[in-house]
Amino acid sequence: MNKRSSGQSAHPPIRRQPDTSTANPRRQARGQRRIDQLLDAADTVFAEIGYERATTNAICAQAEVSPGTLYQFFPNKQAIAEALAARYLERLPETHRVAFDVASAHAPLAELISHVVDPFIALHRQGPGLEALWTGSVISDELIACVEGLKQHIEKSLAALFRARCPRANRAEINRAAATSVQIVNAFLHIAVTGAPKQQRDGTKELKTVLFRYLEPILGE
Repeated sequence: MNKRSSGQSAHPPIRRQPDTSTANPRRQARGQRRIDQLLDAADTVFAEIGYERATTNAICAQAEVSPGTLYQFFPNKQAIAEALAARYLERLPETHRVAFDVASAHAPLAELISHVVDPFIALHRQGPGLEALWTGSVISDELIACVEGLKQHIEKSLAALFRARCPRANRAEINRAAATSVQIVNAFLHIAVTGAPKQQRDGTKELKTVLFRYLEPILGE
């Protein structure tokens, strides 16, 4: 799961994609296509072997470009990861708008869980390397701070949704339920977004079942 239910940014800034705006329009478009090609390749490599094991050579091989081409745009793997994370962040506002819509607070619990979980599952499936950045340990302090900020924002957004459903519930219990729910999603994320389509469906179903059994005593059916 990821962040941002309001118009305000809740994550620290991270390095964006290289600036190609000073080039002429044709070179600018060509440069942007090359950046996108490299980020798509990094997305695949991070998903397949993880951020820690990934190398710039592996990313070049996946993108079918020379190391020199990569270094025209990115000085190292960390810069690629941060640009990729920035691309993910651009997709988050709509994901959060849908997932944390307060209008869904009083839906049957199974529907509420799907309403929250499905947009994040879709986001991770669209960007397979997101999980590697989300769970990676050997990443920059800046990226770690960004990921932690996202997780905290998700917990707060989820707690607000739970409070809208159960306004009289104990605030500490609701906050704990939101934090635990995020941990459950993180634990099941890999099996819900990787493997064959049937494996992904089964993983998503298992995730929702565990969430339902945990949340039902707290939020009601």
